[in-house]
Amino acid sequence: MASHLGSATGTFQRSMPPLDVSEPRTISEEERV
Repeated sequence: MASHLGSATGTFQRSMPPLDVSEPRTISEEERV
């Protein structure tokens, strides 16, 4: 069970970085305009 939970967390964390990186990029684009 612990292994399954770890795999789910890894997938969730991997999906989070892209979103976090997209936010700062959007702010940078708005500041540039």
